[in-house]
Amino acid sequence: MTSAKESVLGSEVAMEDLKELSDAMRDGLKPHIKDRTHRLRSYKRCFTGTAGARWLVSAGRAADEAAAVALGNALLQAGLIHHVSYDKTFKSSDSLLYKFTADDDSGAVGDLSRAQSQVGSARSLPALGGGSADGSAPATPGRMTPATPEAPEADGKAAASGGRPRSSASGGGGASGGGHHAHRALLNAQVHGLNAKLERLAATHAALASDAARRLDAWEGAASEDLREIRSAVSSLAASMAPTQRQVLALGSQVAGLQAQLTSARALGAVQQLLITLAALAIGTGWAPRALWALAAAAAAGVAAVLLGVGRGEEAAAQVLAGEAGAAAAAQRRAAALHGGSFGGGAAAAGGGGALAAAAAAAARDDARGGDQGRGAGGFGSKDAPGLRVLATASAEGEPAPPPMGEGARKLLVGSVMAGKTIDETVPAPEDFQNWPDGNVIMRATPKSNDLAVTRVTRYESPVHVATPTPAHRSWEARQARWSAAAAEADADDAAEAGARASEAGGGWVPAPGAGLPVNQYVIHFESDLFVGKMMAYIKGLPSSHEPYFTGKKRRSVLMLQGRFKSPLKVDDVVTGQEFGRPYKNLRGCWLMEKVVLAFTKRVITAMETGDMTVQPYMLFPLLPLAHVVNVSLPGQEPPLDQAEEDLRLWDPSLVDSNGNPMASDARRRRFMRDVHRRGRTYTTDHVWTFVIWQQVIDVAGYFLDLIVQQYDMIQHLDGQPLQSMVKDKASGKYLFHLVYWNTKLIAETERIRAAEAAAAAAAGGGGAQ
Repeated sequence: MTSAKESVLGSEVAMEDLKELSDAMRDGLKPHIKDRTHRLRSYKRCFTGTAGARWLVSAGRAADEAAAVALGNALLQAGLIHHVSYDKTFKSSDSLLYKFTADDDSGAVGDLSRAQSQVGSARSLPALGGGSADGSAPATPGRMTPATPEAPEADGKAAASGGRPRSSASGGGGASGGGHHAHRALLNAQVHGLNAKLERLAATHAALASDAARRLDAWEGAASEDLREIRSAVSSLAASMAPTQRQVLALGSQVAGLQAQLTSARALGAVQQLLITLAALAIGTGWAPRALWALAAAAAAGVAAVLLGVGRGEEAAAQVLAGEAGAAAAAQRRAAALHGGSFGGGAAAAGGGGALAAAAAAAARDDARGGDQGRGAGGFGSKDAPGLRVLATASAEGEPAPPPMGEGARKLLVGSVMAGKTIDETVPAPEDFQNWPDGNVIMRATPKSNDLAVTRVTRYESPVHVATPTPAHRSWEARQARWSAAAAEADADDAAEAGARASEAGGGWVPAPGAGLPVNQYVIHFESDLFVGKMMAYIKGLPSSHEPYFTGKKRRSVLMLQGRFKSPLKVDDVVTGQEFGRPYKNLRGCWLMEKVVLAFTKRVITAMETGDMTVQPYMLFPLLPLAHVVNVSLPGQEPPLDQAEEDLRLWDPSLVDSNGNPMASDARRRRFMRDVHRRGRTYTTDHVWTFVIWQQVIDVAGYFLDLIVQQYDMIQHLDGQPLQSMVKDKASGKYLFHLVYWNTKLIAETERIRAAEAAAAAAAGGGGAQ
């Protein structure tokens, strides 16, 4: 047994101790280990996270629940226990179920153990505990067995772990015990690799935590000083403006009196005009008596008096208004000059307090004039942006936006090989599918994203998914150019990214521009004019699929996107969906689909946009409400792609629940499905954005719709147009990326349909000629 160690809350636990702890914990939890049903799925011989944590505390193995959770994660990382779906870490929860690896009756180790028991002493199958019949290294579940001397370290680790070739014909209980020893050897090999990665991650985490703490201390100090100075200045400004406020109130009272006089004068004038009209009519007809003449003369005199009084009143009111406005402006200028120094003293570190004082004075002058120029985002007069927004804008030292694309990336632009082409001209050839890692599906960029550059492709590694390349993957890697950290350092968006690239084992590969890109096991690093980051696609049903991810889920494909926007794009303009250049074919009842079904859907999902199904059909959705998970983090603190959790508090601190925790995904989706909550919002450039989108209806591997009751073939309607993954900026018309999924079934069936249509057209033409 090797002496691999696991770190638990700052202390180290030997692998032998973890094995002993696992055996004791398994005996202690026997009353709790039983078959359970969770969300209509049955799991055999499992226990809850709460039961495990409580046992560790009650047995004296852990001081408290936090230590018990850490110890449980050490057992999980050592491979002694696991979540029933292999996608959760250990937590003290009644809703999370775990199993001891020794209770597994399936999986790679179980299969090998049963095979050894069945074969017995047959020499054709090597024993579990050591090498194969020819002395080669044993196969490792979840990893590639080295077939060539590419990884001598693996053989060294196997030798160091005490593994020795065992004959399958060994007597006694060798067949049964060999499985356990093989299991331990496999776990030790995995623990060696995990320990090295954990050490690197711990060092990186410590450095990032130290830097974050230093920045937070500096920011809090500057923010506190800024806030104190601003409050003092605002208080002084309010005190100096009190006389002006009283003058404004007096002016308002005078204006109200003048308006009342004007209203009365207009009413009197209307009555007198009526009397004059009657007098003129009477005089013109000759029947008015002398009394009517006197009434007409009095009305004319009254009208003249009113007109003269109204004119003087309006002139006086104008003079009063002008004088009061001048006095208010002078008082505000005096207040700004008086308190400008106090703004400048405490806010110098935030970029100069004189600008804040000038902004406050300008806002006050605009309010005095009745204008709305001071009510923009971040202004003192803004209804939507309180004073704290001004503080954040003035004192925050955010990351600069990512730089423009470097020369190294520009050499990899898709447009260098696809410019001027249509999507139909980029169909893969039959030989492209030969020995392709993903079987019958090839993901490839299109001419719509000519400004896209795939800078690197790397194997994916996370706490729950470590890439396991197949021979087809190895073959693809051998055909690609190796990525060089030194050559790409100049194209990194910052020093931290360059360091992270240089530290990654192997560095990755650089595919040719416009070439096919593998899915499921690889991360695709890319850059465009609007975005820089990485993405990964999980597709179910392919030879390369990571099936544990889909276990217990209805999802058929998942797209994970992470990176930074290069400019503050509007939330309303960044959309995703499907776009087609030609109308659907063989779609009966198209008017019913468009006028009834889609119209009803748009009333329910108001954010959806659709195109004319008979010309250029499309369905687009804003990315923010469509994504199932959205995470906003600081550069260098972003989560693994498949471990991202919902959290937008860095972007908008108000997106929380009643307990102050991040708003739930469903609540965020419902909120931003309404355009009133998206309007005016932009994606920030100084944060790392992570989006996770999945769907359970379209099967990319088979090109059919899963309608639960039946599977519906899509190829007959698509007219050879492939399904796609894309994110687009509607304002500029540019794409963050645009990728399509070519399927051999789609290509072959489209060729057959077009050949049949051409033959039918030729036959019809020949019959007409006769």
